[in-house]
Amino acid sequence: MSPAKDSTFQDVYSRWSSDRLVRAATLEKADYCPEAIDAMLAELAARGMTKANVDDVSARRAPPPLPLPKRQEWISGSRLGRRSYAIRFAILAVAVGVALFAVNAIPSVAVSGTWIVGLTSVAYWVVGLLVPRSRDAGIPSSMAFVFILVPGFVAILGFALFFIPTKKSE
Repeated sequence: MSPAKDSTFQDVYSRWSSDRLVRAATLEKADYCPEAIDAMLAELAARGMTKANVDDVSARRAPPPLPLPKRQEWISGSRLGRRSYAIRFAILAVAVGVALFAVNAIPSVAVSGTWIVGLTSVAYWVVGLLVPRSRDAGIPSSMAFVFILVPGFVAILGFALFFIPTKKSE
């Protein structure tokens, strides 16, 4: 390190409080170049703090680790409660309505667009809503796929899942 740079660091860090120097030299270490960290530690040593004291202070001041958030699965969760199922079903119904309105406004793609929107929405309804809600209600997930083979039964299952309570997890 050049003497000019060294004196610049010393001038800057001599005006900092000891708390600020300790925090910068430990917790915010990644934000500074190695020469700056050395200058900070030298300034702390000049103030009578050893490396062990700095490490001790930083260990006490380090924030506790954040707890890991619970896994949130928006599209296809493993379980889906009644309220979440109802909200997602309402969002799906509105989205399908808007998509069908938009597709039918263009006569050249009305038929094929309607089929694409319909099949996509049914696929999401079964895989993204019925299967996780079935698991949550204690019904085998395969029942959603069985019911889709018989037209009308999937609608009955979907409606019934609004009312079947959540099965207690074991």
